[in-house]
Amino acid sequence: MRYLLVTLISLIISSNAAAECPADRDWSDELSVHQGYEELQGKKVILEFWATWCAPCVVSLKHAQELASDRVAVVAINSEKDTHRAQSFLKKYALDPKVIWDTDSRILERVAPRAFPWTIVLDANHCEIWSASGAHPDTLEELKKVVE
Repeated sequence: MRYLLVTLISLIISSNAAAECPADRDWSDELSVHQGYEELQGKKVILEFWATWCAPCVVSLKHAQELASDRVAVVAINSEKDTHRAQSFLKKYALDPKVIWDTDSRILERVAPRAFPWTIVLDANHCEIWSASGAHPDTLEELKKVVE
């Protein structure tokens, strides 16, 4: 009887263990190009796809930055060729996220956002768990719930 109980408990534990992240939802490779990748280990990550011509991106980036903590990191991904213009944009709006400059649009092509801003949340294993476009209040509230 004891053997049966131990076997049953071990089966339950192993079936509830975190599953491998499917390749199409795994962001480890894209994040590893980031200079501060080690700072992202074990944290949820908010990926913010933005552009300098996108006014709602300011709202989305600011909200994401407010959610940054010791458990949540924010990485802003920009695909514009003119990184100086994008850096000026960040400075103008007092935004200071970690940035991946995707100047060859490799990451942007993977996501193919239908609109900007485009937000993706990754779990602590860097597996995509949520995404949305826009910076309207419902999206921002939902983002807050996802990262908490």
